[in-house]
Amino acid sequence: MAKKLKPINECKTVAELLSSPSRWTRNTNARNNLGGVVCTNNPKACRFCLMGAIYRISANTNIDSSILVKKWYDGNHDLNTGITWFNDSNSFKKVRRSVLKAKI
Repeated sequence: MAKKLKPINECKTVAELLSSPSRWTRNTNARNNLGGVVCTNNPKACRFCLMGAIYRISANTNIDSSILVKKWYDGNHDLNTGITWFNDSNSFKKVRRSVLKAKI
């Protein structure tokens, strides 16, 4: 039986939001269930890249996105790369691991 995912608008961390490959995307911040590009705060957004997930969690929690970005860089300083490039050049598993390492 598949694990039930927390509703997107109830997610309080990037790790909660990107808890499944079905919630992850590349090459844009957010997509709807048809794969179309949407804004991260669009109610139909259901798949997010790492930066899009940071923006969405920022909106859900009122934590400034720059704080979450800094935490990601602080937790992943050994990667020496940008967030968007890292997301678009790696697998969900590696992206998820970086989120867990950063504790965001």
